[in-house]
Amino acid sequence: MSKSLIITEKPSVAGDIAQALGGFKKGKDYYENEKYLISWAVGHLFELAVPASMKEQDKWDMKKLPIMPPEFELAPAEKMGSRVNVLRKLIKDKNVSDIINACDAGREGELIFRYIIQYAGTKKPIKRLWLQSMTSEAIREGFARLRSDAEMQPLASAARSRNEADWLVGINATRAFTLRLSGGRGSTVTSLGRVQTPTLAIIVDRERKIQEFKPRELHEITGKFRAATGEYPGRWFDEAFKKDETEIERTQRLLGRLELNLPDAEQQLDPANGSLWDEHRSAPRLWHREIADAIQRKCSGKDGIVELEEKKPTTQIAPQLYDLTTLQREANNRFGFSAKRTLQIAQALYEKHKAITYPRTDSRALPEDYLPTIRSTLANRSMSTRARFSTSWRGDLWPYSFHLRNTRTRLGSRVSKASRSRRKEKFWSPPDGWKFMGAKSPVKSRRKICRQ
Repeated sequence: MSKSLIITEKPSVAGDIAQALGGFKKGKDYYENEKYLISWAVGHLFELAVPASMKEQDKWDMKKLPIMPPEFELAPAEKMGSRVNVLRKLIKDKNVSDIINACDAGREGELIFRYIIQYAGTKKPIKRLWLQSMTSEAIREGFARLRSDAEMQPLASAARSRNEADWLVGINATRAFTLRLSGGRGSTVTSLGRVQTPTLAIIVDRERKIQEFKPRELHEITGKFRAATGEYPGRWFDEAFKKDETEIERTQRLLGRLELNLPDAEQQLDPANGSLWDEHRSAPRLWHREIADAIQRKCSGKDGIVELEEKKPTTQIAPQLYDLTTLQREANNRFGFSAKRTLQIAQALYEKHKAITYPRTDSRALPEDYLPTIRSTLANRSMSTRARFSTSWRGDLWPYSFHLRNTRTRLGSRVSKASRSRRKEKFWSPPDGWKFMGAKSPVKSRRKICRQ
């Protein structure tokens, strides 16, 4: 009886598919039932190699460059020979009538499968299992909607093009720079690559800035405000602050507004007195002690006047879903996780716990045919309502007990893994006296305090 051979990207996915379809017996190298054989790769099994017809050109010699093969050959990656032999034997089995690509639903998964087929030299029919979720229900639905091989050819071509372009840039640039820098001897390899080299340049540029960084004193003004319902803290900020305004222009504007005379204002902003990069500048930060003191004197102990109060209902669109890059960035900011650690967790949530959809993607939207799954998921979960509230102050408002926070920038310094791991997420809680109001939509409240 003929069977379909299912090839997955990793053993765990093969086990999930076998469990979802049922009736399988596990052997050493594959699962088997009356209808299917399931075997697996272990990530990338092959590397591109210079064709045999170009072996004469495959030498470290400037005269032999560039190496531009008309077609590429494949060679099994190190320690992958046994797995390659298992898959090739199963593909050539006379009882296998067709092959189902069950590698990850993305460009790299497609490339892994295509190289396996190319190396095996088979022309058996191919179908594509496209999974966005690893639940048993999703797997069974995926098998009911297998995609045709013709439909996947654009993705396969994109995967091959990217891999071959990386190979061409790497082999030619590495050999050219190595031979040029070593005077033709090629004793020390200078490795270059399409992604590796620009990434390294970014890291080097940043490291140089860090090494050249000089601490600079900055000032922020904070104060306590007393109202009939209690006290709350506030922070001064420059309402007219703009990123495209230079710090010299901003300083002159503030000096004019405060009627201050500071002859050495521009000199204090000189890089020799400390680094002042664009990323350091923000509305609450001041770089002159004299300006900070003047603002403190004008505000401390004075009555504040509510100049403007606005209240209006607003609606907020739900944020987009995470793609891998956004997820890695937020996990690093909130928990100090490395990109690799975040990927490991996401992959486990996808494969083992079936809690998220396929994580290795740059898409932030679900496919249109996923709507029934979404409706089913939402119907099976109880949705907790979020408290919606507005804030309301009562009584007169005046600032008192202003104090000046004087610190030094450390924005150029590195943060160790240990300190990152100690970061904890901070949860906001409202101060006493804030009134909570039920509303159909969030209500934003803004009050502007008139300066003396």
